[in-house]
Amino acid sequence: MSPFQAPERPCRRCGGIRRLRRWRRLFGPASEVEWDSPPLPDASGLRARIVEVAEREWKNWQEGSLGETSAEATPLLKQYHRVGVRQSRTDAELRSKAWHAGHPWSAVFISYVMREAGAGNAFGYSAAHTGYVAAAKRATRKGDASSFRAFRFDQAALEPGDVVVRDRVNIKTRQCYGSNFENAEKGGHSHGEIVLEVNPQAGYAVTIGGNTSQEYPRRGLAGNTAGKHKIRIDSSGRVVQQGKCKYFAVLKPPSAMAPESEQFTPAEPVPVLELTSIQVNNYTAAFTRKSSGFDAFFCGDLPTPQATISINGRVMMEDLGVRRTATSAELKKWQPKTVVNGVYLTPGMNAATSPVARHRSDGTFTTESLLVLAPGARRLRVQVTVDFKGGRQVTAEAVFQRNDFECFLSLIDSYEKKRPVGAVDGVCQVAFGHFEFLSSVRKMFQPAPGSSLSGMFDQFLYRNRKICRLTKADSAAGRNLRWFEKVEINGEIVDMGHILVGIEAARKQKPDSTLPFVRGDATTELLMTWAGDLGSGLEPYAEAIIAGRNVNLAQYLKDKAGREDLLGDIDGLNIGAVYDETKSLAANLLAYYNAKPFQRFNLFLSRMLDEMGRPFFRLATRNPPKLDPASRAQTAHYIEMFVAGVRMKKNVLGPLTNDQAYRLITMTSFGSPEMDATLDYFYKFLEAGLAKE
Repeated sequence: MSPFQAPERPCRRCGGIRRLRRWRRLFGPASEVEWDSPPLPDASGLRARIVEVAEREWKNWQEGSLGETSAEATPLLKQYHRVGVRQSRTDAELRSKAWHAGHPWSAVFISYVMREAGAGNAFGYSAAHTGYVAAAKRATRKGDASSFRAFRFDQAALEPGDVVVRDRVNIKTRQCYGSNFENAEKGGHSHGEIVLEVNPQAGYAVTIGGNTSQEYPRRGLAGNTAGKHKIRIDSSGRVVQQGKCKYFAVLKPPSAMAPESEQFTPAEPVPVLELTSIQVNNYTAAFTRKSSGFDAFFCGDLPTPQATISINGRVMMEDLGVRRTATSAELKKWQPKTVVNGVYLTPGMNAATSPVARHRSDGTFTTESLLVLAPGARRLRVQVTVDFKGGRQVTAEAVFQRNDFECFLSLIDSYEKKRPVGAVDGVCQVAFGHFEFLSSVRKMFQPAPGSSLSGMFDQFLYRNRKICRLTKADSAAGRNLRWFEKVEINGEIVDMGHILVGIEAARKQKPDSTLPFVRGDATTELLMTWAGDLGSGLEPYAEAIIAGRNVNLAQYLKDKAGREDLLGDIDGLNIGAVYDETKSLAANLLAYYNAKPFQRFNLFLSRMLDEMGRPFFRLATRNPPKLDPASRAQTAHYIEMFVAGVRMKKNVLGPLTNDQAYRLITMTSFGSPEMDATLDYFYKFLEAGLAKE
């Protein structure tokens, strides 16, 4: 029998069934784990052995100067995979940058060190950090003193031999993945390192990890090696949050938990801070608790130059992820004393002072900061710190930032909850259903009030032609809503009207166009979105040329089919393809924009189909992404179709001579320099978006 396979009939008397089930739960199929495991480790020497093995491996990596794809690293990595997680890797794989991009080995490094140190069954060996964190959490809940246990990052002081784990950055989006203590059992991306040295007096600890950079005591490779780091800790030895992605767990070896005098133990609740609201002068917003802290948003501009920031919160108790109100006995035991709101000085902020405040007897508090802000400040980051009896501190971080998208969602949701709604003018109908409500909001943006194309919109989007606008366009409420026409979402400015048109025009929503030149719902969704926008730029440009004006096509395309317009078109069609009419508009928008990873361009290519259900755009090459030129003729066809419809509606050709009409039609036809330039403009936009994703 291979040493890497479990026996088909494990011995019941020797506990084989129990061990097999446990290993399968933690690491996967039995064929991937070692069956016979070493006995429980000697806890007194395990920490020292963990540090000894980690230091030895750092030397093997030439103190962080050896890269993962080098010839010298290959035998090291083969050993890590074989011993640490019982996986066989080839030399070719380990020498390939492409392979390493999809197979990070940082958790494999941790698993190897633990096996070599003799951790035995006490550690949850895994190729993912969340795997061994989840195993340690289960052991902690069961009170299993024979296994590694998991603590929140601020619940236990660091000691040599511990493992400290944090969230990780997505190299494509530059955002954190969102891994935290609560969701570790679900898997996810994170990074863990072994603690080598702890110096609370100096405020730092030294850690080592695999598949990372070398930064202490001197700089080495910027990544893909075994490297040491210096991290910040407080005077009690607990991790202090630092960097973009947050620490969330500390793992401690068996029978080597925090000492009996330690007040933060897993058996009893620990104090945490719950921030409830923030007030900036007269503007108040509620906080939402997230994995990285607390978030609140504001609309418009912050008051300048002076602002008073008041934060309300309370001390609560938490036990393995469950928060509850602190009892009077617990507050008396912990004795919260003072609270201070420290504001990080960021761009747009000139000065900040933070007076110390006191707790109320029920554990609630209000703390203030006085700020001097520059015009246009969009984000405030604060840290609230509560001091307890005996010098203990508990902190919570919060971000208060401008988020017009959240403001828009909050506003429309308040309207949608009041259905039926609509500005009835004697002809139109109020919106009863969720999709009718979407149409009433869309009509606040598209078509613009007084547009000559209003009739065409009703013919294109015939299904909801009778639905009223949400409110009168020239009313205070109407102007307030139209203020959100262009909104920043996920770092991009997007036209909200174009999003809503794209949803309503999507073929799944059956817009039922009655225009004679529109052959079906598939055509409607193209003409009402990107093909219509591009045609709206090309047609007036051609008219201006015929009229003898010196104009620039690029400017016309930017005005009528700008980036924010085309992004809105793409997002609208993406959402419209899966829009759930049983849910609110806000819920549908959030479901799309909160998707991880957010890849609008790839989604657009997969969902953009022609009338026969075939992919409209195809990639000729993927790296770099280039669209197949064969689709250009079909793209031009729909632009021409929109242009022809507009000419018919506006009677553009009537006043022209035959020669002028011929020139106008030629300029907007496939194969003309003007149409080629329009297609280049759109295809470069799509290819640039695909390249980013």
